[in-house]
Amino acid sequence: MSQAVLESSSLPQRDRSTRFLLVFVLVSLALHGVAFVFLSTLEGRKLASIQKPVELVMVEVQKPPPPPPPEEKPEEPKP
Repeated sequence: MSQAVLESSSLPQRDRSTRFLLVFVLVSLALHGVAFVFLSTLEGRKLASIQKPVELVMVEVQKPPPPPPPEEKPEEPKP
């Protein structure tokens, strides 16, 4: 009898979780769809009103000075 009680209580929980997941995914898809439509209409208006020319900037690059020559170490006297 206790086994039958355990099995019957687990089914509604799984059903609720599945329903919640399905509703969550559908609402998320709907919100993303609305956001994409809104952004696509907003982008069209923004591009028509603002047309900035492209500016190219040139900068002179100087070569770095060469590194100083390595210091020569005096040889140690041999015994």
